[in-house]
Amino acid sequence: RGDVMVFFPPHKPDTYFIKRVLGLPGDSVRLDNGTFTINGNQVPAELLAQLPVGRPQYQVLKETLGEATHEIHRAMVPGSLSQSGQWEVPAGHYLMVGDNRDNSSDGRDWGFVAEDAIVGQAFAIWMHWEKMLSLPSFQRLGSIQ
Repeated sequence: RGDVMVFFPPHKPDTYFIKRVLGLPGDSVRLDNGTFTINGNQVPAELLAQLPVGRPQYQVLKETLGEATHEIHRAMVPGSLSQSGQWEVPAGHYLMVGDNRDNSSDGRDWGFVAEDAIVGQAFAIWMHWEKMLSLPSFQRLGSIQ
């Protein structure tokens, strides 16, 4: 739990995706008002910053999933993804979510990832885009949190 994985999602079985493991086989996962609970335990998240500069307001939080601690972004005005839901992760499957929680195509939308669709653990950031249709940025080059 908490690792960033490369996998083939069920809705695009020929396309590599990269997301964080939130739900393990057998987990009961609940989302209430943007906050996840796994097997009755709320996922710890600490507010690091609230950033209104250059984007709609969003929060940067430090989240802990198992032994993995990482940053997530949560919009103050929620995106198109639902802020609530409940999932029972079936045997041999995983629930993957993006770190940009309110603007991520992830398992909340397209379902669980089968174990045999997982390619492996991601270990580095090569490049990322700040905005769609922009040039890539290498500012986050290096290891994944």
